[in-house]
Amino acid sequence: MSIAGNVGHVAGHDLASRVTAAVPPLAAASALAVGLGVLKRVVAAHAATTAQTTAPSTAAAPGDHAAVLAVMPSKAAAVRHAIKTLSTQDTGTVTAWLARQGVTVTAAYARDVASRSKPPLRAVEYQR
Repeated sequence: MSIAGNVGHVAGHDLASRVTAAVPPLAAASALAVGLGVLKRVVAAHAATTAQTTAPSTAAAPGDHAAVLAVMPSKAAAVRHAIKTLSTQDTGTVTAWLARQGVTVTAAYARDVASRSKPPLRAVEYQR
């Protein structure tokens, strides 16, 4: 469309003038295609690198909680993992278990994280 508009607005009718008017839209389209191709390769390379760095956390053995906790992004995530693994929000139990796994948190911190953690939704039964 841009090429037709540029070529149609040229005052002269000779071929050289029309070809010259068509060059800028063609150059812009080519640059856009090359740029998007480079961006596609960069994103694919980044995704492959990210997948390689997160692979060890998923490869941990089911009972190897220390390896899973080692790659947790924060202590809050470790506390949430402990609550889920132990099926309890008791801060004494959670902090003791985390200490055995090599993660040190205070009972107050564990209590704060537990209070912000939302319990799973359960179906409500209605009696009629």
